Amino acid sequence: MKGYLFSKSTEPKWAYKENLPVPTPRAGTVVVKVSALWIHSMAAHLESFPFPTPNKPFIPGGDAVGVIEAVGPDVFNLQKGQRVVVSRHAIVNENVPEPAQALVGGTSFHPASGGMNVLDAFADGTFAEYCLAPKNTVTPIADNIDLDDVHLSMLPRFAIVYGGLLKGRLAAGETIIITGATGQFGMCAVFVALAMGAGKVIAAGRNEKSLQSLVDLADDRLTTVKLAGDVEVDTAALRKAADGGAHVAFDMVGMAKDSNAQSSALKSLLRGGRMVLMGSVLAPWNIPYFDMVLHDLEIIGKYMHDATAIIGLLNLVKSGLLDLSKFKTLSFPLKDMQDAFSAVRQSSLVESVFLVN
Repeated sequence: MKGYLFSKSTEPKWAYKENLPVPTPRAGTVVVKVSALWIHSMAAHLESFPFPTPNKPFIPGGDAVGVIEAVGPDVFNLQKGQRVVVSRHAIVNENVPEPAQALVGGTSFHPASGGMNVLDAFADGTFAEYCLAPKNTVTPIADNIDLDDVHLSMLPRFAIVYGGLLKGRLAAGETIIITGATGQFGMCAVFVALAMGAGKVIAAGRNEKSLQSLVDLADDRLTTVKLAGDVEVDTAALRKAADGGAHVAFDMVGMAKDSNAQSSALKSLLRGGRMVLMGSVLAPWNIPYFDMVLHDLEIIGKYMHDATAIIGLLNLVKSGLLDLSKFKTLSFPLKDMQDAFSAVRQSSLVESVFLVN
């Protein structure tokens, strides 16, 4: 089969191969013929990626849509010929307090619980014609979902924020503040929150052009706040936009060097509010202990999503509540990966780049 191998220790780092072996199913796995895959920005910057990767040359990537080619001996519901979504997030199905997990074809942030072992067992991802996937990362697509493979391969990206919104117990009619809304995953959170029935969504970020692109695609439940970086100023603006305060704050700020946006969002919550953290802020954060107590506030951390998240999202797509077709797509043949990477670096907030077979 054709595909890409990546290695930090060789030159060139990326190597396009036309004679890679087609994966063979083993216990607990499914082989999928890949039709479309979304390019995560992590892949486009893999050469400088600061986190651990597999201990050998590997096929990157983990999110895709395709058709099942073969199943392992203990796979009972998934069947050859089914169109499926493949997620990169693999959690070991074992009855232990902290089951190991990893991002297939990428990394593991949980080495202490065996995550690197999982990553080495499933080193190869989807930048190829076929992939081997753990069975609990594969979700069938119902025949009556009439949407192309390219748009559907965005679902694992939306699943990440869906997992956080579910853990934050976002309820229909509630007001939610989303910080980091001008990033790729923050954008997803905006539209998933709307699909889940939020009464009002406040998208907060510093890029005014990106905020406007969200308004252009959303309904009148969305309002935006351009953050100034001053906690008191931004708190006042967020509270005003939320008509006095929000029920939920959802933070998806990436690699920030200060925690001002998080402080502003926390101070904008109503009594009993919940704040979900899913970003990657680098700065320390001084949490106001007494305010947390007086206002019955919760701070909730969430990494990735549960295995059933794709099922829930497919239901939102099927019902029309989450319209993936509104997002712009740029597709490149598998062999043109470098052109695709260039497009990723130049794409707008509401554009996504894909490789197709």
